[in-house]
This record gives sequence, structure tokens and C-alpha cells, in this order.
Amino acid sequence: MEAGEITKEDYDRWRYNYPKYDTTQRWAKVPSKELSDALIKGLKKQRKDK
Repeated sequence: MEAGEITKEDYDRWRYNYPKYDTTQRWAKVPSKELSDALIKGLKKQRKDK
């Protein structure tokens, strides 16, 4: 904003709604602990069976 690249309104919209307007990062959902634990348990079992 200080460099004149965005308006005060754009800055305020970004500031009050971050990260909604963040286009620099990609957000991903993290699996639940239960699902993660089940996957790890299954992979460990699969390795033991080989």
C-alpha cells in the first residue's frame, strides 16, 4: 500500500480477510488423526507381510 500498488480499501479487505485472499500459497486439508493412524497401521502391516 505504501508503494502505491494497492488502494487502502484493497489493503483493508486483504487485512481483515487473510488468508481468504492469499493467492501465493496453496492450502490443503489435513487428514484426521484417525485416518492418518489407520493408514500408517495398514502400511506397517503391509511391510511385515512381505
